[in-house]
Formats: sequence, structure tokens, C-alpha cells
Amino acid sequence: MAEAIRVVALGNDGDGMAQTPQGRVFIPGTVPGDDVLLADETGTHATLERIVTPGPDRVTPPCHLSDACGGCRLQHMALPAIAAWKTARVVEALQRTGFTDIPTPATHQVAPYGRRRVDLAFRRVDRRIVLGLHRRRGDVVDMTQCTVLDPALFALLAPLRQVLHSLPAVHAGGDVQINLLDSGPDLLIALDGTPDANDRRILAQFGKSHGIPRISLRAQPPETLALTGPVFHHFDGVRVVPPPGAFLQVARDGEAAIRAAVLGNLPRKGLKAGIIELYAGCGTLSFALAEHAKVNAYEGDRAAFACLKQASGGTRVLPALR
Repeated sequence: MAEAIRVVALGNDGDGMAQTPQGRVFIPGTVPGDDVLLADETGTHATLERIVTPGPDRVTPPCHLSDACGGCRLQHMALPAIAAWKTARVVEALQRTGFTDIPTPATHQVAPYGRRRVDLAFRRVDRRIVLGLHRRRGDVVDMTQCTVLDPALFALLAPLRQVLHSLPAVHAGGDVQINLLDSGPDLLIALDGTPDANDRRILAQFGKSHGIPRISLRAQPPETLALTGPVFHHFDGVRVVPPPGAFLQVARDGEAAIRAAVLGNLPRKGLKAGIIELYAGCGTLSFALAEHAKVNAYEGDRAAFACLKQASGGTRVLPALR
């Protein structure tokens, strides 16, 4: 009978790491302290047969799709242990680059059901649309549950499956990125067919029915397929018009924690010369920083720069394209 082996650490991808007679292996679905039996080993990767004795940080995943869905790799691990692992990775990265005097990192864990940005794949399977995330190196897993996604976005998935099924421009499948802006969900869709007037009509009606002011086609540059209302978002009271597929921090409370950390560590003196902000995006931090000093906000993405420039009038934000 095979002997159980002990998982001793987590690898960079969140897989448990153990030492076998053949060498080090990484085992998805395990946490440090687990005693496990392996089904098979291929190089440095192994498949879990069963857990003999669970480690102290193992918990029951809150989502029944956690073993299949490729979105969450550590739902079987206690939140304090996840925070400690991520903190250690940041400290190790700083140490490798030569930092020695590293302050104690502050941590923040986003509440469940707080994610407002998601990138999903969809496929036609047996005369229906499967919409969700890819399992590891595998097919799309239909997202029938999610304890991470904002309920407003999750509620959109069922009608989204229906409208994608009805689109003539959807042959085998595609993908869709959704941002939850202050104006409502903002969709950026990649299709494997060419949308015609009928596709646009269907999407416009879908947008009106579900409070989606803009649906865009992933292209260079993105093309508007349906526009049924104003598109906007706010950063520190400043109204911006994000481009399709704009980068947002994944959760509002996570964004607020980052903002508070940045502002809390501004120097008390020496701001008269202004602040240089790199990767300013659409203004996530720019307008908050501008309350303290002039901000030279640098951004390399032309669409994000145009958004920031349009919104910066009358503020101390000075956008620059670099």
C-alpha cells in the first residue's frame, strides 16, 4: 500500500508542493499540512487521489464548482492562510530585487460577492451556450454558481446565455469581458462570426432590457455594437467615460484600500513640485492624489489616456501619453 506524503508548501501557482522519492511535485487542490495519496506523477506535477489527513488550514470550499472552475484555486484554504501566503510572496519578491528594510505589509481581503470585473468564455454545446471560465487546460465550465462575482453581474449570466445563443454571429463561441461601471454593466464581446444589422438589433434590445448602456465588439479599436445610454464611472467624484474593456480594480473595497494606503503614505512635505503617477489608467488614483498636489499622470494606453484627459479639465491632473 502506498504511503501518504506530506504537503509542505504552496508553489507560485497555488498548488501544494511535496517531496517524493522521484523529486519535488506540485499537487493541485492541496494545502500545507495535508497528508495525501497521489494518483499519478508526470514530471513535477501530480494528481491527487485522496487526502488521508487534512492540514490545519484546509476548509470546505464555499462554491461547488471550485474543483472544476479555473477561476479560484485556493477556496479549499482558510482566508488567513491565503493572506499570509500572498504577503510572503510580496516580501520575497522585494527581497530578491535587493530591498532589505521592508516594512510590515498591510493586508486587505475583499469581501465575498465583491468582484465587479470578469472575463468569460462561451461555447455552443448541445444547442445551448456554456458560459464561464476554463478549467485548467480544459473546456469551459458553465458558471452556475460564484461566491466571488458581484450578484448584479452573476444575475446577468442567464439572460446573456440566451442572447448569445440567439446571435447569428456566434458560430462556435467567443468570449465576453464585463465591467460593472456606475452606469451599469459594460460588455466587450469577441465573436467568431461577423455581426450584422440583426445581431446589433438583438444586442440593443438586450441592452435596453437589462440596463446595459454599451456593448462593444473586441477589435482594434473596439467597435460599438449597441449604445442605449450614457456610459460613465466615478473616481473621487470625477466622472469619467472608460473605454470598452478598461482596467478596473476588481473590487470597490479593494480599490478603496489601495487608495487609502497610497494617500496615507504621502509625505507631509515636498509636494509643491507635484506628484508623478505612472500607469495612471483612467484615473483610479489620479483625482485622489490631485487633492494634495499637482499630478503628472502618465499612461501608455491611448484609450485610457484619452479618457483621463477628457475628465481632467478643471482638476490638478495633467495627463501625459508615454
